[in-house]
Amino acid sequence: MPELVTLTRVATIVLFAGFAILVFTRLLNGGISLSGLLAGDREGTFSAGRAQLLFFTSSGAIGYLVQVLHDPAASSLPHPPAALVTLIGGSQLVYLVGKAWAVLGDGVFRNRRS
Repeated sequence: MPELVTLTRVATIVLFAGFAILVFTRLLNGGISLSGLLAGDREGTFSAGRAQLLFFTSSGAIGYLVQVLHDPAASSLPHPPAALVTLIGGSQLVYLVGKAWAVLGDGVFRNRRS
């Protein structure tokens, strides 16, 4: 039975490494376009909400991956720290409030002034 667990672990690592290599090579050769990733709703603008969302989500994912790799012999995934969940949730909230403001803000305030 330990051989099956080892085989499964190795197969999973190979599968995810293959996915990572595929995505990375497609990013490098232009198969996956990143243009507009941080663009705002109006043409030519920068979205601070998208930038902070990308930063905090990527940072949290890397931090969690380090935590998982720190104890590879664990029988289950570690619980994410409460601070990480709060940080990513707050980041999502900031992005969604900014998006709602961009979509609804002008119309809501314009109707109240009339």
